[in-house]
Amino acid sequence: MKKFGVFLAIILTVSATAVSSVVAMPDMNIVTANCQATQSTLQRLAKVDVSARLNRGGDYDKLLKLMFAMNARLATNHIAAPKLSEITERYEKSIAEFRRDYDVYDEDLSYLSKIISCSTKPSEFYSSLEKTRFSRAILHNDVVELDQLTDEYTTFLNETVENIL
Repeated sequence: MKKFGVFLAIILTVSATAVSSVVAMPDMNIVTANCQATQSTLQRLAKVDVSARLNRGGDYDKLLKLMFAMNARLATNHIAAPKLSEITERYEKSIAEFRRDYDVYDEDLSYLSKIISCSTKPSEFYSSLEKTRFSRAILHNDVVELDQLTDEYTTFLNETVENIL
């Protein structure tokens, strides 16, 4: 009976994996038919993302400098704020991750929009599209984390100021 249960579990796992891969991969005729519009959209996205990265990255750098300045000012005035220093350190690491992840995403997007022809290699194009989507999702998570750290810093800074007053 145990052998049957193990066998059934293996069959269910294999069939679930097969079904999920079939559902995930669209008909290549659909990919080919939407090829021109997709590549045009990807090229526009690449242009918009470059300016967004520069603006967002610049804002992150400015905010990090302000955090360092505030932490230094608090330390100069003998106000202990270790939580703010810890958040600033995490923020700095998150910016580095954002930059690394953006470089990966940018490489994936460039490869997708310039190198692969979706009309001649639709399955390779679709696989690359999925990889680019995954890279973009990771980048989105980095942005969410940086926003959360900004909020966390603001909250603890306000608490520190309230305790002083």
